[in-house]
Amino acid sequence: RKVLAHGWGALVSPLSFMCYGSQGGQDRWVIASAANASRYYVDLAANDAECLSNTVRLEREHGWRGLCIEPNPKYAVHLAQRRACRLMQAAVASDERDVDFWMRDARGGIVDSGGVDSIRARAGVVSRLRTRRLESLLEEANAPSVIEYLSLDVEGHEEEALPDGFPWNRYTFLLLSIELPPPSLNARLFSAGYLFARNALSYQVHDTLYVHRSHPRAATIASNWSFVQMPAHCNHQSAGPPLPFCPGRNRFYCCAYRRHPANGTTRYAGWQHWRASDPLGVVT
Repeated sequence: RKVLAHGWGALVSPLSFMCYGSQGGQDRWVIASAANASRYYVDLAANDAECLSNTVRLEREHGWRGLCIEPNPKYAVHLAQRRACRLMQAAVASDERDVDFWMRDARGGIVDSGGVDSIRARAGVVSRLRTRRLESLLEEANAPSVIEYLSLDVEGHEEEALPDGFPWNRYTFLLLSIELPPPSLNARLFSAGYLFARNALSYQVHDTLYVHRSHPRAATIASNWSFVQMPAHCNHQSAGPPLPFCPGRNRFYCCAYRRHPANGTTRYAGWQHWRASDPLGVVT
């Protein structure tokens, strides 16, 4: 998905043979780690049907079924034509509300005040649509209560997709991959029984991977890596210098986090306060 974010907006399914499957091996990690309980996935946002898709191999090569959620009609049409997943053309948020959704070629996102998508929207088309809660879509799709894998990449709105009010007791994701999750979302996941498995599988990918403690091999999957907080999307920042440690050195995508000297917790450091000598969000 990073390829699309850096200007290849026209790269959709006709060229998918060039970039088939996950960008950083998330699909291979899922296949190797799966408990094969439900063999059901949720892909949010599904993006292209094949190119950089975390779920296309699960579906075609391993017989999984699943739910693809994608609000952008340019992607939705290819998903409908090329995938067997249940397709829901919707934007997901923490509540149901009317929002502005920008689109430019095959890219898009919810426009928030002062955020990265507000900046992008200046060069795209903005439409009005109503958001849905994730659990509402899962219920409508008759998704199982134990979902084998959730792929979550919604360009800085990951925390809205899994808010405080998400019914963790109703739906369990045995494996998760989340792009650039902020510390508050990590804390929410850990309190809901999710264990850190590892960070990005590739220098091009900025996902954190998790396993739920109910997974029969959770202890093994989560045992080899110490938790390190990834830099996160800065949707509330409209500008700022690129940070040296940021993926792609993209000034719109990263926040810096510093460890509090007294209690070891992380907090947002801010563009103007960040220094190269500051320890970066390592939670011990």
